[in-house]
Order: sequence, then structure tokens, then C-alpha cells
Amino acid sequence: MRMRRAWMRACATCGRRALIRGASTREAAAVAGEDGVWLVPRDQIESSGYVLHTLRAALWCLTTTDSYRDCVLTAVNLGGDADTTAAVAGALAGIVYGFEDEREERDSRGIPGEWDDALRGWRIIAAVVCGAPLDVEDWDAELAGSALGGPEALTAQSARDFGDDRSRAALLQADPERREALFGEAARWFASGVELGDAQCATNLGVMYLYGHVPAQDPDFAAAACFERGEQLGSAESACYLGDMHRDGRGWPPDHDAAADCYERAYELCKEQMDLDNAHDRPIIALIHLRMGQAAEWELADLRRAGSLNADACHVVRERAYRHYHAAYALAVRTVESGLRMYSKEAAIAANGMERTCGEER
Repeated sequence: MRMRRAWMRACATCGRRALIRGASTREAAAVAGEDGVWLVPRDQIESSGYVLHTLRAALWCLTTTDSYRDCVLTAVNLGGDADTTAAVAGALAGIVYGFEDEREERDSRGIPGEWDDALRGWRIIAAVVCGAPLDVEDWDAELAGSALGGPEALTAQSARDFGDDRSRAALLQADPERREALFGEAARWFASGVELGDAQCATNLGVMYLYGHVPAQDPDFAAAACFERGEQLGSAESACYLGDMHRDGRGWPPDHDAAADCYERAYELCKEQMDLDNAHDRPIIALIHLRMGQAAEWELADLRRAGSLNADACHVVRERAYRHYHAAYALAVRTVESGLRMYSKEAAIAANGMERTCGEER
């Protein structure tokens, strides 16, 4: 039995990962060891609660329907151990269809809004999905709003402001227990901000996980979830942090290509939304330029490893790296001159990058 349970978990995990990576429901079923399950007649699908039956029944429901609602209702109507089958089928269908109110098509294939609105404890679930700290159960966003003067008083801005206040206090706190408590409170405020759709709160919460300020069973996974949410909400900073995680192998094997894609996304977002004259934006833009320079150097190294004799291609990439390093250096120096001396390291890294990539023709 233990071996069968382990096999079932492995198959389910493979199928889930395939769905996350964009595979169709039937491709994912094949990866999970149930190729052709959608061809099996309904009366041959067992929903007994036995682990192998549960996986097969869930995949049958997933591959014979085309919406979250139909998948779950089909699982329930199989009878037997319906709650178990529906839970597994619903988890897989949720990956495929997502929430209806977040689907661009609005085609009624996602999780119905009235279902998640009626779900007991939905605020806790939403906060955890968004990367909230482990003890989020004791944090009620409505009560927090009431403490500010009414539920409507809790806004993304107030959540961000209170989170920033608590995190700054934690950084200055010498007592370990008090420091941990303040970071926990900051994380809960940021989690409320994420729930309200604030990109900066998602970024801040991700940073807290990344640097171990709040506990999590898998801090890298929690940080990545926050940064992915921040990127979805339009945060260039979150996209840059995601790139750093791919670069450093935090949560997955090191991958320079994936990191470079994240940096490119961060660069596009910062061009759309950030202001060079804004004191908050300037160091972030400097950091993104620095990362873009590093990504260009990776590309140049790949060309050299491949034995490329195309001097023009190498020149173009080298020029791009130099331009990004130059921009990073100028912005980092402005940031240091404004009083944030911690960015002198970024200025030095950018200066070294300029020297490496200036080329003989300069």
C-alpha cells in the first residue's frame, strides 16, 4: 500500500507539473500514467477512495469536461468517495481554468465567483495563495480595516504603509522576539495589500520570505509565489527578483536563460511605469539596468562558447551590455549622492562591467 501511495503521488505530481507548464489536460493525463483514460466508459470509472481509483477518476473527470464547474460536478456525481475525487479533480482543474473573474475570455470555464465567495475561510485561503505568512489565520483583513475606522478604511495604500512601518521598526529592533513579532505583523499587512491587488505589497512580502524575515515551510517557493504575483500586477522589481532567483538557483536549478527573460520583462515594465526622477524608482531602475548588462554578458559568453566568428553579432551584444552598465552606473551614482550610500556597490559593479565591455574600438 505504501508503494502504491508513493506511485500515485509521483504520477499526480508529474501530471500537475505538466498542467502548470501549459500541457493540455489529455497530455497531462498521459504524463500521469493514464493515457487514454478519457475513452473509458463512465460505468468503468470507480470513485471508491482507493488511491489508484481516485487518481484515475479525477483525471477522467478532467479530460472529459471543459470547465472547472463541469469537472467538479462530474466528480461529485460519480458518487462513492465523492469528496476525495472532487478535491483532486478540482485542484487539477483549478490549474487549467483559474478563477472566472481573472480569465480574459470570461467564458464561464473558470472557478465560479459565487463558489469562492461562499467558501468558508476564503480570506485565509486567498492570503495563503498570495504568499501570506504561515500564521495568517490570526489575521482578519476586515477586523484590520475596522481598527482603522471601518472595513472600507483598509486600502492597498494603508496596508502598504502599515507594513512598511512595522518592517522598518523590525529592522531597528535589537530584541529577537520583538523583531520576529514585528516582521510577522508587517507580513500580515503586506498579505492584506496583496489581497487588495497591490504590486508593491507582493514584492515586499516576497523579499521578507527571500531573506528569512518570516517563516515558511519552503521560503523560496513562497518568495517566488509573491514575486510572480507582483509581476502579474505590474511590478518591475518583482520581475527582477524572480530573475535573481533563477540566476542563483533559489527554488529551482540555476538558469541564465530564464533569468534573462525575467530581466527583460522587468526592463519593459520599468520603461512603462517608472520615473528616473523618482527617488524610490531610481535605484530599482539602476538595478534592472545592471542585470540587463549582466544578461548581455551571458549572451556574449554563449556566442564565444559556440565558436561564433560573427564579429558584428558580438559587437552588438557588447554594445548593449555597455549601454546598460553605463545607465546603471549613472543612476547608482545619483542614488548614492542622494544619501543612499548602500548603492555604492552597484555603482562599482556597473563600473567594472563598463570596463569589461568597452571594447578595443572605444
